[in-house]
Amino acid sequence: MSELGVHNWAFEKAEALEVISKLTELSVPILGGDVYQKRGGEIRPAYDNWYCNMEDGETNSKFAMRSASQARRYVRLYSEPEKQKTLYALVV
Repeated sequence: MSELGVHNWAFEKAEALEVISKLTELSVPILGGDVYQKRGGEIRPAYDNWYCNMEDGETNSKFAMRSASQARRYVRLYSEPEKQKTLYALVV
């Protein structure tokens, strides 16, 4: 991802879902994420993303659970184009 100026990891769908589960276990909120497409060894932004803000009065642990649920849902439902790998970069 560094060739795009992004200092983060990006994961394919199954890996992203595993990382979301691990972050949930650690009560780490997921603030959002960005989607990238990889085709022929080249990674490009898909210009799709999601975000999750903490609500007033929400505890960190509840925010972590809710944000993980939103991230999980986004990744699961994202329509992945054929002949391209979709990568998800999580923002924590």
